[in-house]
Amino acid sequence: MSKSEQVTLRDIYDVVNRIEDKFDQRIRCVEDDVEVLKTFRDNMMGKIAIITVIATSVVSIIIAFIKDILSRKI
Repeated sequence: MSKSEQVTLRDIYDVVNRIEDKFDQRIRCVEDDVEVLKTFRDNMMGKIAIITVIATSVVSIIIAFIKDILSRKI
């Protein structure tokens, strides 16, 4: 093996850095997509929670009203 064919540690670092840069670009795209989905999911969960609280309150008020009406008749 001649001196010009030897692989140095710097050569390995350079190759690894190029590979990392390629993976970083691909992973960044996936992370952006995941962040959009997480934001959408969190937004929907908040809306569903608010709707659930309102629906539960309305049902509780209706049940209390019906119990009050029935207790007056008896």
